[in-house]
Amino acid sequence: MVRVAGSDRTADGVEPSIDLQGFVAFGDSQWHNKTLRALALRLQDEHQLEPNLLLLAIFLSSKGQFVDSDDFKQIALAQQPFATEVLSPYRELRRLAKKHLVETDYRRMLEVELILERHSQKLIVGAYKGITPKATGNNGAALLAAHQWYETPLPADLAEQLQLCIGSVDL
Repeated sequence: MVRVAGSDRTADGVEPSIDLQGFVAFGDSQWHNKTLRALALRLQDEHQLEPNLLLLAIFLSSKGQFVDSDDFKQIALAQQPFATEVLSPYRELRRLAKKHLVETDYRRMLEVELILERHSQKLIVGAYKGITPKATGNNGAALLAAHQWYETPLPADLAEQLQLCIGSVDL
C-alpha cells in the first residue's frame, strides 16, 4: 500500500481504515431505515448473515472502499465465535422472553443486546484494520460470494432489496 505524503489515503485515494465510532454511528442511522432493517433481519433469520456485516458492506460502499469475498470471509470469521456463542443465542433468548416480560424488562434486554451488537461491531472494525481496501469493486457481490449464495440464488425480492440497500450486486 502506497500512502500519499501528508494524507491518510493510499495512492489510489482510498482511506485504508475505518473508525469504530463512525461505523457505529452509521449503523445506528441506517437501522432507522425500515426497508434496510427488514432486509437485515430477513437475511439474519433465513440466511444466517450477521446484520453488522450487511451494515459494513453499505458503510464501506458509502466511503468508496471496496473489499473482495476473501476479505469479507476474514471479517466474518473474526466475529463468528462471538456471534455464534453469545450474540445469536442472546437474540433468540430475547425473542423467546418477549411475550413473558413486561415492557420495561424487555427494553432492558434490548439494551443488553445493543451492548453485544457494539462488541460485534468492534470485532468487525478490528478485522477490517488488517485489510487494504480497493478503490473499485462491489461490496454487495463480495458479501454474497463470501457466503456462497451464488450457488443457491437469493429469492428475487430479497436480491432486489439488497441491490437497493447496497447498490448493484450483479446478481
